[in-house]
Amino acid sequence: MKRFKTKSLLLSVPALLLLGCSSYKEKDQLKYVVGQDSFTLSHKCVATAKLQDNKKTNQTGVIINLSDNDQCKKKLNNLINSNEGKDVSVYFNETPVTSPVRIHSKIDVGNGYYQSVTNKELAIDILSAYDQ
Repeated sequence: MKRFKTKSLLLSVPALLLLGCSSYKEKDQLKYVVGQDSFTLSHKCVATAKLQDNKKTNQTGVIINLSDNDQCKKKLNNLINSNEGKDVSVYFNETPVTSPVRIHSKIDVGNGYYQSVTNKELAIDILSAYDQ
């Protein structure tokens, strides 16, 4: 019995470490999810990010300018364009950035895009994370 516990412990510790590393890897990054598909916007994908505060509509968002990394643009475009008619959810540290949004048409993020955010505090957290 003692031998079984030792083997279980030896197998459990590496598994926990791997799980911890994978969630840390996506910490402080926007994650776009459509069904089982997802794309994490890594720091290397973002050239700049700035706050967009519309006082008339009381909406807050972040303008994200992408770096010249074509793989980032391609992966984000592919996620959106291959899931037309489905809902996309956006998370930052597992917190929803906005309500899920239906993908109505294909897009090209080009050099950047506007990301709506539910509140200003969360938008500032996103800016701080990508500003590093």
